[in-house]
Amino acid sequence: MTISSYPKFIRKALDKLAQDRFDFSDDYLDTCQSILSYGEQTGNDSLTGTACFYLAQYYYNCPKSYDQFYLYLRRAILHLSNQADDITVLARCYNFLGINATDHGLTELAFDYYMQAMSCARQAESPQLKAIFEYNIGTQYDLMEQREEAIARYHTAIDLIKICGKDDDYYFTIYSYSLCQLILAAIRSNYMVLMESSMEELNTLLANESSEKREEFHIDPLYLEAATAYAYKTGNDKERISLTRTLLDRLKAQTLNIDDISDILIFAGNVLESGYPRPVKQILDILLPQVDQCDIPFIRQSLARLSIQYHKHVGDTKGEMEAFHLYYESTEQYMAETNKEYAYFLNLRNDLDELRQKNKRLLRQATTDPLTGLPNRLAFNDASEQAFDKAYIDKTTLAIEIVDIDNFKDFNDTLGHQSGDRYLCALGKLLRGMNEEGVTAFRYGGDEFVILYENKTAEEIRSIASSLKKNVNKLSITADNGTLLPPMTISQGICQSIPKNKNRTWDFMYAADHALYDVKRKGKNSISFIDKLIPLPQDFRL
Repeated sequence: MTISSYPKFIRKALDKLAQDRFDFSDDYLDTCQSILSYGEQTGNDSLTGTACFYLAQYYYNCPKSYDQFYLYLRRAILHLSNQADDITVLARCYNFLGINATDHGLTELAFDYYMQAMSCARQAESPQLKAIFEYNIGTQYDLMEQREEAIARYHTAIDLIKICGKDDDYYFTIYSYSLCQLILAAIRSNYMVLMESSMEELNTLLANESSEKREEFHIDPLYLEAATAYAYKTGNDKERISLTRTLLDRLKAQTLNIDDISDILIFAGNVLESGYPRPVKQILDILLPQVDQCDIPFIRQSLARLSIQYHKHVGDTKGEMEAFHLYYESTEQYMAETNKEYAYFLNLRNDLDELRQKNKRLLRQATTDPLTGLPNRLAFNDASEQAFDKAYIDKTTLAIEIVDIDNFKDFNDTLGHQSGDRYLCALGKLLRGMNEEGVTAFRYGGDEFVILYENKTAEEIRSIASSLKKNVNKLSITADNGTLLPPMTISQGICQSIPKNKNRTWDFMYAADHALYDVKRKGKNSISFIDKLIPLPQDFRL
């Protein structure tokens, strides 16, 4: 179902959420609930999953409501995995889990979630999403100190977002952030050429933006981290002092989100290693109350680790011991929370496995004829189209045989439907036994069966068809009371050819049906084989 097919109020609600999902207007939750209610009432997995995704975004920004975040994101993934319309939203769900795992210091989980997101992005063929996820995967390699792979990922993210063009909503963010990360990765790896070229490219990018956007970006924590690290590395003391002051003012002026706090803590550690403890003390004083508020043990542990390093650097034993105490407490909490995160991960995997198994069962039921156990017409339509495409690409033969029970209507009318079913089951059993590589039988409907031959010679097909005819003639079928039923015979029409550009599966079916009619006209219980297509009249094509 496409968005255009939804009621007007749902389309308006979706548009509103797309605009409000970062600012969270006063009626954001009500809008989400209206979409969720409609999705649940109509059994629409796409709408239900999308609404749950937007609700998860809201609760992610409420630290005291993490349980709601996990609940809604799990529901979103399960509903969106149950259909194929919104693979992009499913990709964002996994990306969200990756971000959350990163915030909690679970690099392995984050990496797994980002790779799941990337898999969805490839299915959606979205360069924008792939650029976002390449960037995020790059940050994980950075955290694992796999600099070469991280650098490669950042470059790939830039190449992908360039494909999207400057008008893309994420163009500037992904491009600029990737360059900032390249500068930092180059400094950590002592790649001076890469550092200089990335900074030059970043300055060129900024020069082409409005003054308003430049001013906004110049106080972005990641930019300040990269620019300050560059100033430290190049020995530009004036720029270093100016940027450090700007960074400290930025930290004082606004509460940071979790991602920014993590970046600043990493940056402060690098500053301390460079021999400048004073800015680190100021950063610690500013971030301590913010970290206490965010209530994420990994962030508290990271801040405590930095505090230990700082107090050790300046020789403050008492402060170092107090920081060790904070580190111990936060580590205990971090381990407990890690277990919770992994439990969520495993439960989600189990839920998805159960969903896949359920869908397999439903698909098997939907594509299997309950009477004969053969794949049904729906299964044939799918299998024949795939076989046609493969034969066309490989320039190999494809053949379709239509099998029809002779005088089946008379059997049903005179002997009853139960006896008719015995004929169908007996033939179905023979056809099931024929299935091998390149040969698949289906119940097409009524007393009509279809056999699909892939890459078989005419002699092989004739031999298989003849063996089927002989085996049918040998059958002894009895009624419920043990009475021997009249012998069964079949008529078989076969068309074999190599698919051409303008052909489709129905051309083979049409020709095989003509061959079957020829058998019926000449007296039944025989085989007609033709090696050329009889194109279906244009009026009959879909």
